[in-house]
Amino acid sequence: MARYTARQGQGAQATDPAAAAEMRALTDLWTTRAREAMQAGVAADSPAADAVVADVVAGWLPSGANNNAAVTSDGPDARSLLHEQLTAAAEPAVERFWQLLCILGGQPAPASIAAEGQWLTTALRANPAPGTRDSRLEALYAQDSDPWPGGVLDAFARVRDTVGALVRATTPEQFSLPTPCEDWTVRDLLDHLVWENIIWGGLAQGAPPADGHTEDHLGADHVAAFETASATARAAFRQPGMLDRSFGPAPGRRVAEQLLIELLVHGWDLAAALGGDRDLESDIARAALPVVQEVYGELPRTVGGSFAPAVPVPRNAPALDRVAAFLGRRIPH
Repeated sequence: MARYTARQGQGAQATDPAAAAEMRALTDLWTTRAREAMQAGVAADSPAADAVVADVVAGWLPSGANNNAAVTSDGPDARSLLHEQLTAAAEPAVERFWQLLCILGGQPAPASIAAEGQWLTTALRANPAPGTRDSRLEALYAQDSDPWPGGVLDAFARVRDTVGALVRATTPEQFSLPTPCEDWTVRDLLDHLVWENIIWGGLAQGAPPADGHTEDHLGADHVAAFETASATARAAFRQPGMLDRSFGPAPGRRVAEQLLIELLVHGWDLAAALGGDRDLESDIARAALPVVQEVYGELPRTVGGSFAPAVPVPRNAPALDRVAAFLGRRIPH
């Protein structure tokens, strides 16, 4: 960090009260925007993160942190420089050092901003220029094909029923079990399954939910919560003309496809957590692998991203194990 600061000629800012105040305000800006996005369930590697990055860059450009006079507008140069600065400063051991100094000095230790930093650096990598991710998906979604056995709606219905059977087989006594999703218990995973049906089904109906993904969606009956949400999503997908309707750059069939993939992969997570058969809907899983590779293959595999780095898997592994491994899951033996 010292070497980076020296290269950038920013050492004088450390003793300038005005510059220090500006840096605090800038830090408050980006941490607040990143935190709000995280609480709203915006993935750092999604197109929706682009707007957050644009807001942060707009606040950063006129500040003293932007030490390149040639960088005056949002674009690849601005985002690359901001990413470099955040990466240089994002050292957990250094953050802990400052916290301990505060404690030794009898001062309140500042809250960690590591998670916000990880989110923003990942968002910058996934959106290196305004509209990059949107443009990539728009080109991908222009491909008019349906690779799913029986069509996307039939494949979704099959996966929904299969995952529904796993949900019904889950008991409250198993809620505290760990899952392949880091830091998620079985209950957390069930809640997420319900939320995915709510968010994608609501989008298909033109009425995204007002509540956030961090709220409780299970209530006292996890089976009823899943059945209600997934039935609503299924009905929304079967609206006349829905598959060809435009949702931003994506046609409706891609909305149904997104929920299909979410249920398939998180169904694998639930089966793995419960110690059951993970080889769910093998023909659909075989169709899913090239789709997830195409849609998610270019995403940064960092701590702040949606997926961990892909892990090795035997050639003869079941199809859904291969999908899970590509998305960063460790395969149980």
